[in-house]
Order: sequence, then C-alpha cells, then structure tokens
Amino acid sequence: MSDTATPGRGVAGRVERWLEYVFYSGVELAVLASPALLVLLYWPAYDIDASSIAGLSAIAFGTAWLALFRGGSLPVGEFPRLGDFGSLPLRLGYYSATVFAATWLGGLGWQLSGSLAAAALVPIGATWLAFASFPRLYRILQ
Repeated sequence: MSDTATPGRGVAGRVERWLEYVFYSGVELAVLASPALLVLLYWPAYDIDASSIAGLSAIAFGTAWLALFRGGSLPVGEFPRLGDFGSLPLRLGYYSATVFAATWLGGLGWQLSGSLAAAALVPIGATWLAFASFPRLYRILQ
C-alpha cells in the first residue's frame, strides 16, 4: 500500500518515497526485461539507432510508469509486491514482451515517419498502456 498520500507527510518525504519507487521499479524492469533486451541486442528491430533509442525510451519511461503506478500516484490497481516470487514468471514474460513490443513499435514509428523522434516517443505510450493494464491481467490470472 502506498503512503504517498499520508496526512502530515511533507513534500520532501513524498519525493523521497517516490524516488524509492523509481529505484526499485528500475531494477525490476531492467532485470525482468533482460531477455527482450538480449534479443534486441542481436536482432534489432529495424535500424540499430532506432532500436537503441526506442529501447532506452521503453526502459526509462517504463520505469517511471511503474514507479507512478506502484506508488499510487496514478491509480490503476494493485501491483504484486516486488518480492512476490509467485508472480515472477508472469512479470518476467509480461515485462519482456512489453519492452520488446514498445521497442519494435518505436522502430516502426521511425520507419514510417523517418524521424528518430518517433522512435523515442512511441514507446512512451506503449509502455504506459501495457503497464497500466498489468494489474487487471494479474487479478484475472490469480
């Protein structure tokens, strides 16, 4: 449960708590999306530049979205605890698929528009949509 809305907690305390969510979400996403990152390293989606930019965007904004969702700043539902090993296979597959798909879509955006900005911007929306949907899928599969 999030304590970001605890009455009497100062702004500095809330920012510190959110930064903890950012750190742990970043570690979680980087580790659990490693299979997708390894695949993309050897078989990049479209151009290597577009794949690199889209992959970095997917990891960076995916981390931010997870932190906002886990912390309750953007309420989408209850995520499994970070140490929940029962949900680990689901999170591993889902996070890897999300990063791979967001990177692939970013490369497609670059291919269609001819702009590397599309490779950076498309994964932002893709990771938001995927991670916002995760709690519903998790509840269904529980």
